Amino acid sequence: MNLSELGFDYSNLNSCLIKRKSYTIAFVSAILALVFLPIFIAFLVIYLLKAPIDINDVMTYFGEPAYQRFFVIFLSAIGSISIIFLILTLVNIFKKPKTYIVIDKDKTNFDTYYYIHNYKKNELIYMTSEYMLVYNQKYNSMFEESNKKIIDEVLNRFIFWKNFNKVNDYKIKHKKKRTVLTYKPDSKRSYSSGLTKTYYFSNQTHVVPNKVTEMTSYSGRGRNNIQGFVTYYFENINRRQPVDIHPEIRKKLISFI
Repeated sequence: MNLSELGFDYSNLNSCLIKRKSYTIAFVSAILALVFLPIFIAFLVIYLLKAPIDINDVMTYFGEPAYQRFFVIFLSAIGSISIIFLILTLVNIFKKPKTYIVIDKDKTNFDTYYYIHNYKKNELIYMTSEYMLVYNQKYNSMFEESNKKIIDEVLNRFIFWKNFNKVNDYKIKHKKKRTVLTYKPDSKRSYSSGLTKTYYFSNQTHVVPNKVTEMTSYSGRGRNNIQGFVTYYFENINRRQPVDIHPEIRKKLISFI
């Protein structure tokens, strides 16, 4: 894919702060809430209308103990589940995005570096084109990697636009408020053959879009499932970044000088 087709070029991005917010949990919990909530409402209406129901093949009426017992247990259970999923949805929608990546240039040799917060594995990653330092905060351990193939793989995993110039099967739509890119990743591996990546780029652009939403979906056996829904926020674009590098990583960097 020719990056100029998007209307902007990430190669012009020299430094920035990227914050990340995942909507995957909110999306899943909202779907589950929409499954249970109508059931709760339907049975609540039946109870309020005092309509008779069949319980264990026996017609039961409003004034009977079995009727009351069934609705107390059923409405309490379904109602609680619905409320829990609604709360999860709202909490995840309104939570603040977390610092994800800082991109800047090293003050010593002016090489571009990426400081990545991998919250899933509780890791901090400092990487350049030559080496990578990975510090695990849980185990207070660090390892160094200089294999460029591995560094490129990690970079492509975290920096989404690094994959764009390798894309062949793609579609771009320029809309009034956003640009949409849809493509299928490299399908050499069997598990990725059904994957589709969709990016929604805000038309509020300073060098690159200030907001990008990434949706990952998988289609197979006649089904299309959303695997991930994430939004990235770009701040301090092409400015010097105030970054608090972990002392252990900083100590290792000093040893390189």
